Amino acid sequence: MNYLQKLNTILIATSWTQEELARQLKVSFPSLNAWLNERSVPRRSAIIRIDELFLSVIGAEDVSENELESKKKQALSPQMAQGVQEAQGVQGTHASKERISNPILLKGRELPKREEELSTRGLVKATTPI
Repeated sequence: MNYLQKLNTILIATSWTQEELARQLKVSFPSLNAWLNERSVPRRSAIIRIDELFLSVIGAEDVSENELESKKKQALSPQMAQGVQEAQGVQGTHASKERISNPILLKGRELPKREEELSTRGLVKATTPI
């Protein structure tokens, strides 16, 4: 997640104005506005403050894309699907074959997508510019 995504996430999660966010980051409003509109890039010290504020507001650590992909593959592995089948006690039926071929289906329901889950918490970037 880059600094721009973090800034937008902070704005959405806190409902702060750009002026309030600039005060929290100890920068001027024009500087913050330039970052948000991609006219300039924050210095290293500002990026560190953005990261710290992001972690304190969101309450979660930033996960690298590689780590996220490996966790996704692990969660959707055939062994996991087999474990789901055994946990449900379904063996040899058409339904079990469907669940094995599509491990996202659990008891006939789809798991919520991450963006949908976050949007209900107000943590997904808005589709329109702020």
